[in-house]
Amino acid sequence: MVRHIVLFRFRNDVSAEVRLQAANSFRKGIMDLKKSIPTIRNIEVGFNINNNEQWDICLNGEFSTLQDVVDYGKNPLHIKVAGILKPLVSDRSCVDYETERN
Repeated sequence: MVRHIVLFRFRNDVSAEVRLQAANSFRKGIMDLKKSIPTIRNIEVGFNINNNEQWDICLNGEFSTLQDVVDYGKNPLHIKVAGILKPLVSDRSCVDYETERN
């Protein structure tokens, strides 16, 4: 199994109201992708509750293979949902790693 972790940081000039609206829209859009992209084994989006940390949003996905992650990233439905955050974030970080599921 491959774990796909993506972290997002909003730009400093994005208001709290816009952040909340965008984050909620992004989460709903990502969760809806589970119905449309069968290679998603599991996926969730969480919002950072620790003000001492630098990242605002975490996407945590499970896929069977790295190729499934690549295909997910190129899927037009995913690209549309990613567009919700793209103009509002200053940084994005990603790691994909293999894991065994017990």
